[in-house]
Amino acid sequence: MPAIAPDSPEARRAARKLLNGFMLLAGLNLLVIAFAFWPLGKTTTPGEADVPAMREVLDAAVKDMQRGDALAFYAHFATSSLPPDRAAEFARVYADGYGGKFGKVVAMKDAVPESGVLRMDVQCEKVPEARLIAHFARENERIKLTSLIFVE
Repeated sequence: MPAIAPDSPEARRAARKLLNGFMLLAGLNLLVIAFAFWPLGKTTTPGEADVPAMREVLDAAVKDMQRGDALAFYAHFATSSLPPDRAAEFARVYADGYGGKFGKVVAMKDAVPESGVLRMDVQCEKVPEARLIAHFARENERIKLTSLIFVE
């Protein structure tokens, strides 16, 4: 078989095919990456009319937290706020961290709503006067938590 000259039309055609194949693979990789990291839903900030729904989500999340059910607890969170290792994060932050310091929530007083935030005074087993701050987002038309913080 005769050698193909580097500047021949056959060599240019082969190089163009190789470049086109590479560009096709690169484009497909970009599409796969875009679909993998595309947000699952549009999030917006809840308003004053959403306070009852926010309170309902918060009550359910606190009950799941106190039961130690990490899977049910994180079901109340927006997908953008989920930690990569949920079980370890739940144990470290909520079960051992807040649970060890505050104990179980005994009573929750009326909430002070702001734009997408509920601040409420809570009574806990170990800390009689604490504050619970919950941030919310509307994701796929449902109210979801984005963070839950206990402070003294």
